Amino acid sequence: MSCSPFDLRDYLLRELAGPQQRRQVEAHVKTCAPCREELDRLRITEAALLSLADEEIPQRIAFVSDKIFEPSPWRRWLAAFWNSGARLGFVSAAMLSASLVLFALKQAPTGILVAGTNHGMYALERNASLWRPMNVVVIETTVKTPRKGSRKALTTTTVKKSQLESRVNDLELGSGRWLSATTTGIYASTDQGKTWKGGELLGQTDFVSVREEGSTVVGATHSSVLVSTDSGSTWKLAAPLPSYVVSIRSVAIASDSEIMVAAREGAFRSGDGGATWEHVANGIPSKDITSVSFDPTRKRLLATSDATGVIFESRDGGRSWQRGPDSGFPLRRVSVIGGRFVGATPFDGVILQPEDESISAAAAAGGSE
Repeated sequence: MSCSPFDLRDYLLRELAGPQQRRQVEAHVKTCAPCREELDRLRITEAALLSLADEEIPQRIAFVSDKIFEPSPWRRWLAAFWNSGARLGFVSAAMLSASLVLFALKQAPTGILVAGTNHGMYALERNASLWRPMNVVVIETTVKTPRKGSRKALTTTTVKKSQLESRVNDLELGSGRWLSATTTGIYASTDQGKTWKGGELLGQTDFVSVREEGSTVVGATHSSVLVSTDSGSTWKLAAPLPSYVVSIRSVAIASDSEIMVAAREGAFRSGDGGATWEHVANGIPSKDITSVSFDPTRKRLLATSDATGVIFESRDGGRSWQRGPDSGFPLRRVSVIGGRFVGATPFDGVILQPEDESISAAAAAGGSE
């Protein structure tokens, strides 16, 4: 049991009320070895979960609690992944998290594993064993100086480089460019992370999520949403969410004009590119939404909540939701690998779908088709 002044899970998942509470936790773990070890275990769990590739959800699903079956959870976890392509990313992520706080971990289409930490980004190449920093920020300044006897001004461009040292909360790694949501703004890279350009947008800095679909890019802070319809060349603030929304957790793009927001205060939908918002509660919990994502393979939105173990699905852009499979555990987020669900829970660690669904306690209670 942790003796930290605040829940270490809330600290790791960035759900504490403010920076003062975070500083209190950080000061405590510096002097408390058991809490420091517990925080390291939580980081490794999150790193492993975030490294999983998104795959199509199976038609039938059942979950098993780590507490019920032997061997131990970590032995079963390692056995499930040791012979898979994810094993290197899993082990390396654990090694990285021993010295840095890990907030995001995703794999690019090229196979590069990218980690977002409390001090910038790090990359792990295929078949590599060492992480390399990738935090070069390029700042270009253009100055036009009038020239005597000419109508054309002299244009001079100055290029400066700096290091990104802020916290990276989210990553979006496309085939054409990469995006990162950080505490100092949104940054973009067109050379697979070798250099980055960006920063604050419309005076907003502390971004928690970023998503791109076609020419539409959506970024979110804890309480506001920004939208670009020209691949990030220009931005506008979306219409304000209700004033009580102060804990956005993620965003998703269902189409050019359909945007979903997951927040502690509930799920919010815009069908007009952020011009208006509605609080959605048709088939989905009215609050405590922990994640929302778009499944392009089956053209649907998926959502989870830490108030229930159900995975919620929407096939109409978030207007209405249906109950999907029930894990039996509140969920922070869920991923699928090798046709099996792996879920992160707030209190029971990692849950893994069994290979033999007939042995699952959740299946006995009624699985979903």
